[in-house]
Amino acid sequence: MHVNIASQLNAAVDAMRLAELSALEQALVFGEAGTKELIAHLTPAAGASGSSQMDKLRLLFIFTCVHPDKARARV
Repeated sequence: MHVNIASQLNAAVDAMRLAELSALEQALVFGEAGTKELIAHLTPAAGASGSSQMDKLRLLFIFTCVHPDKARARV
């Protein structure tokens, strides 16, 4: 039963691309990734269809917290 549960979890992690998403989140938080990487992940050409709306929103919030100067509205 444990092997079955582990394989189901691995399949879910792969399907949701959680390893890639968590690596990008960590890189954003530590300043190793910036606007370019965020946009590359969010654009449909990059295959971001695997990311949910909540995942995309969380990435934008992280980016806004780390780079508040880049997130301000320019009027």
